[in-house]
Amino acid sequence: MAELRTLMADAGATAVQTYIQSGNVVFDHEETGEAALSADLETRLQAAFGFEIPVILRRADEWGALVAGNPFPHAEHDRLLVSLLREDPPAGALGAIDGASFAPEEFVLSGRDVYLHLPDGFGRAKLPNALARTLPASGTARNWRTVLALLDMARSR
Repeated sequence: MAELRTLMADAGATAVQTYIQSGNVVFDHEETGEAALSADLETRLQAAFGFEIPVILRRADEWGALVAGNPFPHAEHDRLLVSLLREDPPAGALGAIDGASFAPEEFVLSGRDVYLHLPDGFGRAKLPNALARTLPASGTARNWRTVLALLDMARSR
């Protein structure tokens, strides 16, 4: 994580903080264009580590909206996952998924975020793989504890 923090600082990021060993980074940056910043960071990451690492960015207000918009507020934190997509999926992209056939697992798409409630845990879940095969946009998933920790970090700036 120290190497990642240095890479971020070299890319113009300030107040850089990492969260556990997960590749999650909270930082400030003068660049306002998400696409330009993502592309720059991806180039730097590939040069530093030797393989492609997709960068998914969210601003502090977006983390706040993601938490406030949780459609499964009573779900246990270790049974709730959010897939953060790089971009909004095309309209109807998830129409082919019959959500009822995955019960008790359930999902809600909200913009470029997919909330997954997995009552029996992630290890046995079938829904995440079905969604990954269906969604055209690249993304990354985080459990709810990580989402809340990142929001706290972003708000403490």
